[in-house]
Amino acid sequence: MKKNYIDYDQKHWSKIKNPEEALNKYLNNYKDIYNRINIDKILGIIPNNKKLKILDYGGGIGFLAAELKKLGHDVTLADQSKEAINTAEFFFKKEKLDIKILKAEKGYFSWDEKFDIIVAKDLIEHVIEDKKMFRDLFKRLNKNGKILVTTQNSKSLNYLIEGTYRKIKNPNIKWLGWDRTHLRFYTPKTLISLSEGLSVKKIKFRGSYIFPYKLIDIALNKLFGINKTKAYMIDIFLMKINFLGRFGWNIMMICQKN
Repeated sequence: MKKNYIDYDQKHWSKIKNPEEALNKYLNNYKDIYNRINIDKILGIIPNNKKLKILDYGGGIGFLAAELKKLGHDVTLADQSKEAINTAEFFFKKEKLDIKILKAEKGYFSWDEKFDIIVAKDLIEHVIEDKKMFRDLFKRLNKNGKILVTTQNSKSLNYLIEGTYRKIKNPNIKWLGWDRTHLRFYTPKTLISLSEGLSVKKIKFRGSYIFPYKLIDIALNKLFGINKTKAYMIDIFLMKINFLGRFGWNIMMICQKN
């Protein structure tokens, strides 16, 4: 199956052949408060008072899928990376979680299964044919189903600060965020454009890293030797103000099908 994304370098967790080592390196990322907040942001959107059929698309080793399964949902994980799938199988077996896995070689869209919720977390900026991917996923939603897409937002305070610094420091290099495999930035407007022509009932946004606490921590450490602060608490407070969601560095579009 032809890859629809730019692959990672050899230092990435997905290149580690031993599933246990790959899993440990992956899970270590979620000790970072930024990643934990982003997971909690998604979990906070999904109702936990009823069992839903959920697809975690491009979900890597399945950390989010595992969290959703523990809440009682019927969860499926899909990923194009064979290494991710192998590690996910090891992870789910270790955690004794019954989560269906769709492997790349079977093709993502060769089945007619539909879902109440589809999550594409921090994925779309890696995908070459982003609009096609979004539309293919949208077709797999049940009536009133929702697709949740998270990505980095160029209409954010962090982009204004860090992006400006990067442009001044390296004017000849196009900065596309915190990962070299990113192909583009998005804004609320460009995310909405992915749904043009589709039967959409409602679109809303949620955001995190509205307040760039990581930059604050780095500056305080360099200037005064202060280790990590509680500056992220400001972000947790700002996330509760709905209209600010459009200005988060990590932005989530919630698109509901008619």
